[in-house]
Amino acid sequence: MKAKFEKISIDEASSIKVYDFQNTYFDAPWHFHPEYELTLILKSKGKRYVGNSISGFSPGDLVLVGPNLPHIWKNSHAVSKSKRSHAIVIHFTENFTNSNFFEYDEMRNVKGLLDDSKFGLTFDDATVNEIKPLIKNLPSKSGFEMVLSFLEVLHKLSISKKITRLNRNNFLPNLDINSSKRINTVCEYIYSNYKNTISLKKLADLAGMTENAFSRYFKNHVGISISKFIIQVRMNQACFLLIETDLTVAEICYECGYNSISNFNKRFKGLIKLSPTSFRNKHYQKL
Repeated sequence: MKAKFEKISIDEASSIKVYDFQNTYFDAPWHFHPEYELTLILKSKGKRYVGNSISGFSPGDLVLVGPNLPHIWKNSHAVSKSKRSHAIVIHFTENFTNSNFFEYDEMRNVKGLLDDSKFGLTFDDATVNEIKPLIKNLPSKSGFEMVLSFLEVLHKLSISKKITRLNRNNFLPNLDINSSKRINTVCEYIYSNYKNTISLKKLADLAGMTENAFSRYFKNHVGISISKFIIQVRMNQACFLLIETDLTVAEICYECGYNSISNFNKRFKGLIKLSPTSFRNKHYQKL
């Protein structure tokens, strides 16, 4: 399944978008976007995919996803047929205060929280129970009251005694405002074409740069080479397919842009630390 770029509509006159999502099931596709996302599950259960992390979710699950980190919540089949799903989802931009507010010393904990969100973060039950009422009340607030309440949420999250990173490594770029548009264009192309040959020239053309300049630019801003980034994207798709489909490892290999099963197995084990078959056996269960 391709990770889709999602355009989040946040009005210039506001800084935060809050959704009180209620439906039979969570219907967002495997996607990514440049905004931060904080999701609190109130009803439903299933599997949560954030970057390379795959975990179960249930009511009380709270996750902070950083910019451009692909994610999806998939309901269990039993739940989606008989019960409604309910979540509070908050999107906000990296400059939602429209200032250097988070650079002040008093906000260093929140700044650290936002920086670490590139890994995907979850929080302990005590923290979730404390801030759940604040999050549940956010849809009813607006303007200054919403900003204040949301800052309180971020503060309480930032001082949580137990914050868990969902990914060992920064899975996707953590970009500044000026770089994000150019890199997002490249990322969107890679996600749409990961099963095909991706040439450096094509990516450089998309960025409006020479190949050498683009290679340096990408590594300087993302922290890894473009070739390693493409491997990460392909391996993440492989993880998803291993869990959510009955495709064979060979079929998944070709579906993720590899023509050699031995090369695919080597790349997968190098990044995931398990063979594709061991990964499937560890995580797969029919819901």
